[in-house]
Amino acid sequence: MTAPYTVAFVRDLSPKFSEAALTSHDNSQAPIDMALAHEQHEKYVEAVRKFVPNVNTVPASETLPDCCFIEDTCVIVGNIAVITRPGHDARRGEVEQVKNTLETYASPKKFLVLEMPEPCLLDGGDVLYTGMDMFVGLSKRTNQQGAKFLRRVFFEESAICSVHIINLQNSASASTLHLKCVVSALTDNVLIVSDDAPGQFVQSEIERLVAEYHKKNEARYSFVKVPDQVASNILRFPDGEGGLQGIVFQKGFPRSLAIVEDAIKALVPGAACEIIELDMSQFILADGALTCCSLVAA
Repeated sequence: MTAPYTVAFVRDLSPKFSEAALTSHDNSQAPIDMALAHEQHEKYVEAVRKFVPNVNTVPASETLPDCCFIEDTCVIVGNIAVITRPGHDARRGEVEQVKNTLETYASPKKFLVLEMPEPCLLDGGDVLYTGMDMFVGLSKRTNQQGAKFLRRVFFEESAICSVHIINLQNSASASTLHLKCVVSALTDNVLIVSDDAPGQFVQSEIERLVAEYHKKNEARYSFVKVPDQVASNILRFPDGEGGLQGIVFQKGFPRSLAIVEDAIKALVPGAACEIIELDMSQFILADGALTCCSLVAA
């Protein structure tokens, strides 16, 4: 089971975040409010600090508007950190500072830093590591070569976990930017998924892939379905015993929150789990989800 996180990395907002961040939203009528974005980001970092003892800040880049979405630049499991090749060429420059930070980081843990070569493309938002398995979504930002590189590193060479590939270009999920836009881990074996066509497709693929790989009929994962796609992406903080220290949840989605609260109560009745609701509206305008703004490691 996943141990408590000991290290986290966040990245400051670029001064160009409001004017040039890559997004599917039309922000011409209601542009990103930089002052509010800074306030929301500070509260996010405060929330991470409540659960992670070592939180490190990577300086922002003045020329890379999306650099705060640090999750897309690296995939960390154990002490292995894979520096990605983001799928949009405007974001490739983000990885250099993250790579330098991880290569020089030595306490409380040192990372083995590996670089993803060409022609691999991969955004970390397409990677869901549950603590038992890794799922990689093939999207407009992640290709087969990128997914297979992770399979080689984390399964074939290190035997850390199985790595399963989900093709998000299926018609039901073709509009999904990243895999974790519709699914995230609540615990190692409980996943939160959006109760819509993309979420249903991803759930069916996870169930199929896991059953084929493990050759077992019993379910390896249970799923908590939420009506709001934004709310399917949570940031969890494991307690190392199968439960949770806490979670960060997107504020403003009460129906989804009630469902997740019930799921948490059912996990370990009577156990304490702090739920921090954050309004990250300015990051939603830039296609950002809760997990996007941090890298965490046990």
